[in-house]
Amino acid sequence: DSFRDGTANISEFCKKQSAWEKFKQVGFDLKLLDRTDWLNIEEQKDVLSNTKETSKASDQIETSMNVFETPADKWIKLAEYYSNKGYSLEEKNVNLPSLMGSFLNGKYKNPKFPSEPQIKTLLELLKEAEEDDFIYLN
Repeated sequence: DSFRDGTANISEFCKKQSAWEKFKQVGFDLKLLDRTDWLNIEEQKDVLSNTKETSKASDQIETSMNVFETPADKWIKLAEYYSNKGYSLEEKNVNLPSLMGSFLNGKYKNPKFPSEPQIKTLLELLKEAEEDDFIYLN
């Protein structure tokens, strides 16, 4: 910890200029490093690209988990809420929550997994409704 000046996350420490200054103070001879111990510019770009892709995938998984961990009945109630507000069955405000509730209830023989945009829309609809006056009591 003292070497990293209190930075707990090693990868964050390694990104700082102060990390390089600390390593220079150690007096480590960089010639002792093998070629496999360091990355050239292209390899660094690849690592950064992979990190961004992994982060995006992780965010998508977390978003999906939020939708799938929501009880089916809550999605059905949300569809009813929007229907009572005057939205028709064909509109996403009623259609998507209704489909998601039915999907989670297993009411379809060959259900189609919701797309990423549909999942995001579901969470947005739920958030908007909860910010308005939607209350779900199970």
